[in-house]
Amino acid sequence: MPEWVVSCPHCHKSFCYTAIDPRPAQTPYDPLWPTKPEFPQEGLNLTCPNCGHISKYQRFDLMYSPR
Repeated sequence: MPEWVVSCPHCHKSFCYTAIDPRPAQTPYDPLWPTKPEFPQEGLNLTCPNCGHISKYQRFDLMYSPR
C-alpha cells in the first residue's frame, strides 16, 4: 500500500507518516492524486521510530512511497 513518508535528519532513514487509501474505481483519473495531508501551520513534531530523534516537519517534507 502506498504511503506518505518523511526522512529523519538524524539517521537519514525514512519512515511512514500515513498510509494512502487506494483511489476508488469510480473516481475519475486525477494526475494530482493523491494529495498530501494537511499539516498545522507551525509544523508537526514526529519521533523517528528508527533512532528516537524528534524533529519538526512541514507538509513539503512528505514524500510519496509506493511500497
